[in-house]
Amino acid sequence: MRQAPVVDPRLIDHLGRAGFFPTQVRIEKRVDARTSTGAPDRTWQPVAGLESVQAARGQVPTPDPEVRGVQTEGEVETLIARFALRGHYPSITPAMRVVQVDTQETFEVVGVAHRAGVMTVLDGKITDPFGVL
Repeated sequence: MRQAPVVDPRLIDHLGRAGFFPTQVRIEKRVDARTSTGAPDRTWQPVAGLESVQAARGQVPTPDPEVRGVQTEGEVETLIARFALRGHYPSITPAMRVVQVDTQETFEVVGVAHRAGVMTVLDGKITDPFGVL
């Protein structure tokens, strides 16, 4: 017997209209390019169809203080955040990054989870070698 999804697609749609996903994010992938002199240059570009995705941002819920919020190792600080995306995006992988559009903060995707085929949840990490997070 097939079980109904825990999260109904109509609920996600209603939450979106009610402002539950107040943040816009852009998903980017790494591409190989060439500089004007022909030298190899790895750069990032937006993934087609994922240039502006509604999301809600929060902290990674874990009791382990080493994994939540801001971590400090010497002079390097790492911020871990969770993004709940409005919609199911099975093409997103940990090889990509998520950019919060309003702040331009850029997070390396370190975890991807799909919820009942109606929502994608990303765990992102941003490392700041200068300690200004």
